[in-house]
Amino acid sequence: EPGSEVALVIEEEGIGWTVAPGHPADLAAIINESSLDPARLEQMGKRACRAAVEKYSLLTAIENYRSCLAPKMTKGGDVT
Repeated sequence: EPGSEVALVIEEEGIGWTVAPGHPADLAAIINESSLDPARLEQMGKRACRAAVEKYSLLTAIENYRSCLAPKMTKGGDVT
């Protein structure tokens, strides 16, 4: 759905399109348009894979939490 968090990721990463709910004609147009440019689809797929690994993987999430929490830990709490 346009404006959602997922839509923002799709837009920021350039990995696809969004369609508002209840707009099947818009969805059909995007499907038709995308089928005409396989090279673009391939590049979007590569960007999506890279974003998934670099920004949205479990390891990345854990590291982000660790770096956020580390400064707040008191003596005796090891987050490394």
